[in-house]
Amino acid sequence: MKRILAITVFVVLLTAQFAFPVNAAAGSLNYTALGDSLAYGILDLSRGGYVPRYASYVQADTGSTVLLNNLGQNGWTSTQLLNALRTNTIFRNSLANSQVITFDIGGNDFLRIRDSYQSGTCGGADNQDCIRSTVATFKANWSAIIAEILALRSTSNTVIRTMDIYNPFVKQFPALKFYLEDANNYIAATSAANNIPCAKVYRAFNGANGDEDAGDKGYISPYDPKGVHPGELGHQVIADLFRNLGYATGQTASSAPVLLTEENTNRLAAVDSVTLMRDPLPVFTTRNFSADGHTRITLFAANLALLPGENASTAVTAQAEDSAHRIYALTVEHAGTVPNIDSLTQITVKLPDELAGGGDVSVSISLHGTTSNKALLSIKQSASN
Repeated sequence: MKRILAITVFVVLLTAQFAFPVNAAAGSLNYTALGDSLAYGILDLSRGGYVPRYASYVQADTGSTVLLNNLGQNGWTSTQLLNALRTNTIFRNSLANSQVITFDIGGNDFLRIRDSYQSGTCGGADNQDCIRSTVATFKANWSAIIAEILALRSTSNTVIRTMDIYNPFVKQFPALKFYLEDANNYIAATSAANNIPCAKVYRAFNGANGDEDAGDKGYISPYDPKGVHPGELGHQVIADLFRNLGYATGQTASSAPVLLTEENTNRLAAVDSVTLMRDPLPVFTTRNFSADGHTRITLFAANLALLPGENASTAVTAQAEDSAHRIYALTVEHAGTVPNIDSLTQITVKLPDELAGGGDVSVSISLHGTTSNKALLSIKQSASN
């Protein structure tokens, strides 16, 4: 019988600074917002979008006067934003003199290919070539956009925040889901690598599994005939997500969540949540308390600094990456403090069908746009359920 995992705990202390450069006028912060119609604030008829809502939060939370320059452009794609960052002196000068920067982009990249897909002219045997091409272009543009912003301002002294892309076409364009999640995983990974916290708008609008319709939640404006743009409630949700990222600057790996590993190894400290057995673990098992037959594992993390009243089960996300660098979402079903060890959080995740083939995967978790270390978990090959 396999041994039950013993865990040695090392408590990591986190010190975060709230700091701004001194080139703004005393008591003021220059805030530049970049993006498409979301930043522009279209169809938020009462407050003008998430950008002015977030600006109000920054002012209230920091006590500084916020001087907003909203450069959001209705209809822009990632290519257009990148071009502006490279060539438009108004954009570049505004960024260079800002202490707060937010940017969103990408929705129009995918919006423009929907008609091609629906008319059967997207290309390829599966009519999805145009979607694949869009993802590739978006990823290249996204990385270049980050590079242009960071060439003008540093995360060490500037509050730089971004967001991923929600899906307004859950019902009308089901083929988009896979590719949009690929793009969002890229946003999350590159943002974390550059110390830029990312608001998880996709999860808020479309749910943990990406299958919830934002319109059914009241997040999409009833005045938008295309059913694409957020209304007042949707913009408020986005602003709240940005606010929840906090205002710390100079975030490094030490402020990210830390997954516990076995002593002197890079193997994840995790157990089957029912049997408490160590890996390798199968995706499917009869020894659990759920009807779906999937294995749940419990892992342990430090540095999960939650905001007041925040629910860890919804704030924390988890993923696994295989040897081919494919990303698989791990549904977080529970997260809570380890009994008698307040500095540690235990997180229960469900293993997805896609990992049934077995092998080692790298597991990581994210909170407030920062991603943990990666640790190895061994999956035992199992037949499909």
